[in-house]
Amino acid sequence: MADYQVHSIQERHYRLWDDFVAASPQGCFYHTSCWKQIIDTGTTNIMRLYGCFLGGTLVGGCTLTEKVQLGRHAAVNALTTPYAGFLLPPASGTKISDQTSHEHAIISALSRFLEARFHQITLYNSPGLADVRPLTQSGWSAVPCYTYVLDISEPRRVWERMDGSVRQAIRKAVKQQFHVGTSTDVDSFYSLLDKTLGRRRLPNLIPRRLLDTLMHTDSLKDRRLFLTAQPKSGGLASGILVLWDQTTAYYALAATDPALYGSGVHSLLIWELIQRLSPVVGMLDFVGANIPSIARFKEGFNPQLETHYCVEKWRSLLLKWSKRLVRRLRGY
Repeated sequence: MADYQVHSIQERHYRLWDDFVAASPQGCFYHTSCWKQIIDTGTTNIMRLYGCFLGGTLVGGCTLTEKVQLGRHAAVNALTTPYAGFLLPPASGTKISDQTSHEHAIISALSRFLEARFHQITLYNSPGLADVRPLTQSGWSAVPCYTYVLDISEPRRVWERMDGSVRQAIRKAVKQQFHVGTSTDVDSFYSLLDKTLGRRRLPNLIPRRLLDTLMHTDSLKDRRLFLTAQPKSGGLASGILVLWDQTTAYYALAATDPALYGSGVHSLLIWELIQRLSPVVGMLDFVGANIPSIARFKEGFNPQLETHYCVEKWRSLLLKWSKRLVRRLRGY
């Protein structure tokens, strides 16, 4: 029987890891060593990269952020990290039965490794992970989540296919002469995030230090765009922070002044974003379609719905329900 070994990925192996992520069907920017350095610098938690090796060859992996919750070690997605979790190798061209057995063995080795180290595991995987049977068959839960992905390679085609109401909103914003440009103004955007989340009665849990890191770290300078819109009277009306890898841009953070929700300014920013990104990447991931009101807004751009899985394992049901009670009492 093949011996799959799981080890923590150290800095000297980051190049090997990032090459594997780039080739993996599940791999994206949020699995890379670059993103690990962002989380480690911008938060008080530590992002872990775990590799699964077979005969000394890296054949799988898992990313997560380690934190203490209710006094116990937990493995979770970090804030602003939509995708973490399991990574598999590209298809090898072997028989489907052999490929499936190999993939299941990788996930099983990784899950056993995690179960021995964490009391709670809650991981939101990327859309590329379709087969979670090795997890559910060993007592994990798997809940489908959703995101919208839009092909932006031809902006004119996007314009023609979006809802008429979205085009109307964009034209309305254009008539109001919002100034669209780039910025690194962390203070204004952080205040706008407070307003946006406050309108939904949600706390702003994003550390200011993390936003500073996202906006200013040199490692993101060639894969980051912070697009803003300002009214003629000044101030910040809306802002979107986007990050990207080789193929896809990710709608990382967005906020709009609630007083200007009817102005069409956020639709205008997304349209400008599509035009600026189309020479760089082919896809825009809106990163989420789970909150009905937000999903309806994103639907107007005529994206494709994709499914991804939140997988979860708890050592204690009491711990699980205690965590859910704390979240309910805090209002999120």
